Amino acid sequence: MRFCLPLLLVLALVACVKEPVSLYPDLGVIVMTSDSVSVNFNVPDSDTLLPGWTPWGSGEAVKNMTVILKENGNKDVHIDEVSWGFYDVDGDYLIADHVTFMPPITIESGKDTTFTVSVTVWEDLADELDDADGTEDDFIGSGTIVFEADGYDLERGQGINCVPSYTSMSVSK
Repeated sequence: MRFCLPLLLVLALVACVKEPVSLYPDLGVIVMTSDSVSVNFNVPDSDTLLPGWTPWGSGEAVKNMTVILKENGNKDVHIDEVSWGFYDVDGDYLIADHVTFMPPITIESGKDTTFTVSVTVWEDLADELDDADGTEDDFIGSGTIVFEADGYDLERGQGINCVPSYTSMSVSK
């Protein structure tokens, strides 16, 4: 009988809730930024007999881009991979590349780290970007590079959330 009153109070309190009570995971959050607002890749045409970018061509352009990772979730985290994906002007995914860190990079709570990645655009990617943005084979294309990080927090080993960085890109011959 003495447990009935506390039980009734708990039931009354629960009955006052109008919607389900949600639980949100406590995760590390990495916010990525790139050093460039826009970047241009001058991709050469490797075939001198038949001019034009081709899927089997060996032309490529490489740019070193600086990427900043800032921890905003108040957790110490390990970053074991940074990836970047290429998207055309319609937002269609084309291809991705990544760099894996062994051992992982440690970022303390609230701090940031900066590093440089070599982003390569091959002739076949340049051709796809050229074809997607209007006139085909005009040797000009545009798209977006999306940088993301993957890792885990050091407290519980849970995967992190990442706020990606978007960088406009263009290709030309």
